[in-house]
Amino acid sequence: MLKTTPPQIILPNPRFFSAESFQERLNYRHYEDLLLSYFMKFKWIRRSFYNMERFPPFFRVMFSKKGLGSKTGRILIWGKFRRVCLSLLPPLAHYLHRKYGLSGGCRSCGASCKLLFKCPHWNESSHLCSVYEDRPSICRLFPITPSDITDRNLVLPGESCGFVFQTAKSSKEQY
Repeated sequence: MLKTTPPQIILPNPRFFSAESFQERLNYRHYEDLLLSYFMKFKWIRRSFYNMERFPPFFRVMFSKKGLGSKTGRILIWGKFRRVCLSLLPPLAHYLHRKYGLSGGCRSCGASCKLLFKCPHWNESSHLCSVYEDRPSICRLFPITPSDITDRNLVLPGESCGFVFQTAKSSKEQY
C-alpha cells in the first residue's frame, strides 16, 4: 500500500516583510536602473527603444474613427506603413532621395511629427525633438518620396514644407 503524505503548506518567509528585505528590494531596483542606463549607452538600443514608444499611440489611432474610419486616416496609415518599410533599408531611401531630387531642409513646423498621431518626443512649445540626436531612421529619412510631402500637407495644409522634390531626373543625368 502506498503512503501518501499530506501537501505541505508553504508559508512566506517572515523576512520578506521586514524592513531589511524592503531595503534589499529597493537596492535590486537600483541595479535594474543601472543596467538600463548601461544599455541605453548603445545607440542602436536607444533608437529601438524610442521606436517602440510609438507603437501604442499608432495602434490606438489606427483603430479609431480618425484612422481606419476616415479616408485621410487610411491614406496616412498607408503612408506610415510605406515609410517604415523604406526606412528599414536606408540605402534604398537614399536612392529615392537622389532619384526624386530631394532638396531643402526642415522648418520645424512639426507636421511630420503629427502624421496620424503626435510623436511622444515632439515638444510643441519649443518646436524641437527631445531625442533629436538619437531619432529613429524613419525621422532621419523623412521625406523619402514626394507622396510623403502630400501626406504632410494633409496634416498642415496652410504651411509649405521646407523640403522640395525636383522632377524625377532622366536616367542619363543620374548616371
